Amino acid sequence: MRTITLAILVWLAFVAGCKTTDDTSSGDNGGGGTANRPDTERAERDDRATIPVGEFTEVLVETWNGSIGVIGTPAATEFTVTSTIFAMGPTTGEADQRCKDIQLIAAADPNTPTRLHVRVEFPGGHPPVTSGARITVAMPQAPKVIVKANNSSVRIATTSGDVAVTTNKGEVTVIDVAGSVEIKTTEKSVTCLRIGGNVEVNTTIGTIQVTEFGGKLKLKNSQGHIEIFHDKPTEPVDIQAETSGNITSELPGTIKAQLILAAPSGTVEASSLDDGIPVTDRITSTNNVRCKINGGGEGKIEYTAHNGTLTYKVKEFTKPVGGGDK
Repeated sequence: MRTITLAILVWLAFVAGCKTTDDTSSGDNGGGGTANRPDTERAERDDRATIPVGEFTEVLVETWNGSIGVIGTPAATEFTVTSTIFAMGPTTGEADQRCKDIQLIAAADPNTPTRLHVRVEFPGGHPPVTSGARITVAMPQAPKVIVKANNSSVRIATTSGDVAVTTNKGEVTVIDVAGSVEIKTTEKSVTCLRIGGNVEVNTTIGTIQVTEFGGKLKLKNSQGHIEIFHDKPTEPVDIQAETSGNITSELPGTIKAQLILAAPSGTVEASSLDDGIPVTDRITSTNNVRCKINGGGEGKIEYTAHNGTLTYKVKEFTKPVGGGDK
């Protein structure tokens, strides 16, 4: 049984002014800290803004050195943006001033009027490593969600539009999205759960896990692992996955597809194909399996684990007692 931890989006209350705390972290660029005056004091400020839905059909959220959370709410009639802005300095006063100089902006994009642009503005345009912002957006379900972040985690849940995420060094979690999802990140894991449309993910390190999807699947991971689970995917299936790590796939035995499994410098484990599923045109070796399952049809499943272990498991779809889909 798989365990998937769902991210909890924390809503922040509005607090005026900055709160200063002790912190022994120090920055290595533009934050003002030096070898003689390290940034040891930390200030935080909570902000909140509400924006009418109006003509907005998409929302773009950007941040540095923090996190982004976006959640769709069916009854929402406006966008509610909450943020915690933080900054550090060598003294309490300097930390407090740097915190106050960072501004939360939530307004129509001048180049795309139907796009709500949520971001923080830092003095000089580029944040030091000792400053950043955690942003949460509650919104109607329909708008498309675009996220651009650096050194920040991203969590998106219960939206009906498409989702596009670009981040660097941040974990990404996307849950209950009716549209398609495209994610590009580095050095961190990606989790997608119950996606109605296509899913395309590209990362360098960390595990990609996709559970329940309604469209095409295209996953690429330079060094990490890939995990694919589905009880009843929409057919014809179109699933591609490639990594230098391991691939684990668990799909129902009812799928009709051409199956291509390759682990050029690794091992393929596909013994569950011998458990009664109709298999034809089968060619098998230590690191390759090619065959048609259930006659092939128009579907295609192609996995490549260059240096790892590729495990293909067959999961039979069973209708639960009382009817309805599993």
